[in-house]
Amino acid sequence: MIENKEQFKEFRVNNGYTQKEFAEELGFSKDYISAIERGTRPLTEYICAKVENLRRPAATIMFFRCSLCDFLTI
Repeated sequence: MIENKEQFKEFRVNNGYTQKEFAEELGFSKDYISAIERGTRPLTEYICAKVENLRRPAATIMFFRCSLCDFLTI
């Protein structure tokens, strides 16, 4: 669970997101992500929950996408 700005930034960097990409994925502006990482904006429970939703295993997402593509090509 993300609990502070350091963990927030560490999650972003470790998962290969730029601030812009991370912002787009979460539905915020790049400036807002930057402000959270600098500590000038709060890291709310809502934002932490959105980050946790990104933790879904890639295999699950890939399986869904493949299944959907198979379904659509039949």
